[in-house]
Amino acid sequence: ARVAAERGMRVTLIERGTALGGKFSDAAAFAHGAELRHLPDFQIGHLKRLGVEIRLGVEASTASILAEKPHAVVLATGADPVLPEIVNDGSVPFIAAASVRDLERFRAHPIRRLVLMDEDGYYWAAAVAEAAAQCAGRTNGRLIFATRFFEPLRELPMVSRIASLRAMDVSGTEYRTSMAAHRIERGSVVLRHYLTGREERIEQASGLLWVGAQRARNALQAELRAAGQERVHLIGDAFAPRRVHHALVEAQTVIRAL
Repeated sequence: ARVAAERGMRVTLIERGTALGGKFSDAAAFAHGAELRHLPDFQIGHLKRLGVEIRLGVEASTASILAEKPHAVVLATGADPVLPEIVNDGSVPFIAAASVRDLERFRAHPIRRLVLMDEDGYYWAAAVAEAAAQCAGRTNGRLIFATRFFEPLRELPMVSRIASLRAMDVSGTEYRTSMAAHRIERGSVVLRHYLTGREERIEQASGLLWVGAQRARNALQAELRAAGQERVHLIGDAFAPRRVHHALVEAQTVIRAL
């Protein structure tokens, strides 16, 4: 939106939430994440200066977009965290964790063991794991961090990984590498070794958090094209859930090509 406005286009920005920022706002709420607010704050300041029309709390639809008669539509609709299909008798809360809000339900009751399955290995998993470890530690509970990788948080740069591992160690986090959550049964999370099939039962589990898989929110693209809107562009997680720099590069590329 900022680059388009700077290039002389009339821009309308539609946001279904009550504030701009998306995942950056969620990430800024995690421990040590406050500086992530700088990017959306920078962008928002420029949007206001450039006179971009911002509509908050509005769910964009095919009809409402077409009513604007746009020359082009850029969809940055993001992605939703999803849970895999595992055997689950419902005895343990099973959550696709993506923000501090997802951990609120665990603050009302004492935590014995909280299991986190990491299929991300990057900053998002580190942020959720640190917050979950602190949440469990408040009631002398413990986080069990499981990953199919040979080591925790494999994708993190060295300095960031040291900081995250230190924070989780202070909270008493235990690690299960080369393992994955296989099923939930009778109040337990059963982990299975990815290489050997060996199983370990985590008794009295307060919850299973899953960090990793996401599904792109891209349905609007097909609907708009079917309705006759020719120039429709997907960027960021709406195209395919990846890293933030991909979204920034795609946004620049699309707008400069219009």
